[in-house]
Amino acid sequence: MSLEETLFIGSPKISVELPLDRILEHYAIIRDAIATTEHIVPEDLPDLLVNQSFIYAFNFYKAISFLLPQFYHEAAAAVVRQLWEVSLNLHGVGIDAEKRSRDFCNYTVMECRKLLSKADASHQIDDFDKATKRFQERFRYQDKRGCNRSYGNFAVARIHDRATELGEP
Repeated sequence: MSLEETLFIGSPKISVELPLDRILEHYAIIRDAIATTEHIVPEDLPDLLVNQSFIYAFNFYKAISFLLPQFYHEAAAAVVRQLWEVSLNLHGVGIDAEKRSRDFCNYTVMECRKLLSKADASHQIDDFDKATKRFQERFRYQDKRGCNRSYGNFAVARIHDRATELGEP
């Protein structure tokens, strides 16, 4: 099934077609521009987050268009949940763009470190830790035995708490 044949979930047949070819062109331009950007100034974080989230959400949309025609409803439901979480992040950033985009980026930096650790990339972790030492300090603590640890969840608030704060119960 191609994207041109895909409808959004719950959409009735409509006579107006989404311009998916144009959306795909813009998607590719935004994706490539972000992938080759080496430095972002803090003022641009909200715009970067919105554009990166668009790429992320559009990938979910494409995944759903492959899963549903093959009757992988449970897998598609999990992807819809991820899409909902992206929309929740965007809603939150829209309320307090400067602070929340910074919090979101902090979270992704620490998640990147966690992935490096799981991949057993010790030389990359050392370089990463040297480059982000001062930044990481606020996510680290010493346990009762005196071992250096990092918090398991780097998000400012849990998903449930963010959803409750941003919407109706």
